Amino acid sequence: MADVLVLDRLDDDEERILKEILNRISSHRGFNADRARWYEASRKIRSLGASSVRRLSGVETVAGWPGLVVDALEERLNIVGPVVPGATDTELDAIWADNSLEADYSPAHLEALIHGVAFLTASRGGPGDPDPTITVESPRTMSGIWDPVRRRLSAAAAVTLDDDGVPVGATLFLPDETIAVVPASGSWDVVDRDRHGAGRVMAERLVNRTRASRHWGRSEITRPILSYTRAAMRTLVRSEVSSEFFSQPQRWALGVDKNAFTKEDGSPASPWEAYIGFIWALSDPDDPDAQRPSLGEFSSASPTPFIDLVKMYSQLVAGEAALPPTWLGFVTENPASADQIRATEARHVSRAERRQAVFGAAWRQILLDAVALTHHGRVPDALRPARIQWRDAATPTRAAATDAVTKLVASGVLPATSRVTYELLGYDTTTVDRLVADAAAQQARASVAALATGASATARLALAAVPSTEGAVPA
Repeated sequence: MADVLVLDRLDDDEERILKEILNRISSHRGFNADRARWYEASRKIRSLGASSVRRLSGVETVAGWPGLVVDALEERLNIVGPVVPGATDTELDAIWADNSLEADYSPAHLEALIHGVAFLTASRGGPGDPDPTITVESPRTMSGIWDPVRRRLSAAAAVTLDDDGVPVGATLFLPDETIAVVPASGSWDVVDRDRHGAGRVMAERLVNRTRASRHWGRSEITRPILSYTRAAMRTLVRSEVSSEFFSQPQRWALGVDKNAFTKEDGSPASPWEAYIGFIWALSDPDDPDAQRPSLGEFSSASPTPFIDLVKMYSQLVAGEAALPPTWLGFVTENPASADQIRATEARHVSRAERRQAVFGAAWRQILLDAVALTHHGRVPDALRPARIQWRDAATPTRAAATDAVTKLVASGVLPATSRVTYELLGYDTTTVDRLVADAAAQQARASVAALATGASATARLALAAVPSTEGAVPA
């Protein structure tokens, strides 16, 4: 690692705060890693003991329901961008675009839904970075100290780990400064101090399902969902065992001489050779009075009980996550109507709208924090009304959305060429910008044409007002 310029060392209070936060990160590392494995469907159910057989002991099965629960909710949390009433192309829009937050907000929401919390940080940009810089941090490498009175972080820290999980650096966020440090002989050396003087920590939490007694939120991968998923995975393993016997049913034979299970050279046949070949090799006994061999097959168990069990567990997961049951792969025979689909999605949409309110407050504040870094720790009054604009969490049809917007325009509630109108129609930001520009250009052309028409009419009136000299006698 290249040499770094050491400015000073952390004082006792700063080192105590950093140590407390790092201990918090370490204590939650196991939980966060476990939830990440469930989301990625890398947790497996292997052997079932007495329920399995030796030759199937290596069978592995997974179920992606925890990931589906998270993804289904995250897909409803789509941000259009920051808006300031009465203003366009503000400093917030520039920060949002420079930091590519249109692409980064989705990973941030995923972290919050998987682990219960994620973090957003604002700092001054380094060489080649946007200034200010907004980053998304996972709770696996960042945590903080919550102030329940002010309802914000009183301190936070993000740690940088090498490939072996050893800390190689950290950033300590305090109310009036941000400190970059590196480990040194059991302590920490300071390599940068940014005294921004904003009076608040340049970090915000994206917290999921918070409540008064649980400030750090809750993962969407709840214990009931994990319990139902494990049970479904065990059922899938049992179905694999059952399918082995279903595809190779057990058979029985009566009155068969043991020589029927030997090869031509007299050596005994293997079980597989006997299984697939002995039926065709049997012949009548030489003694006409001897009993002829009789063959039969044991009936195999149907896989239907396993299918019903998995279907039951999927319904339990759907109820816990407020998902329509069809989203977990079981389709009913009669397709649902549009009204029924909206009714079954109502709880899930409501959950998404609550996340929008909480996550939107964090995104707004981190953007204002970033602005404060460029304005000597203060936020301009013109930007304080800023809000985060979300897309509709529901999934209305294009025809229904168009019909609703058309009625609002006809009644005069919405201007026909407003950005809001285009956004309600579901157009993306690029398309909205083009439509607004085209509408402005069309309006400018119409204004010029109106001026030209008005000037022509004025000229005609002026000419009509001039007295005619035809037939006049010269003086």
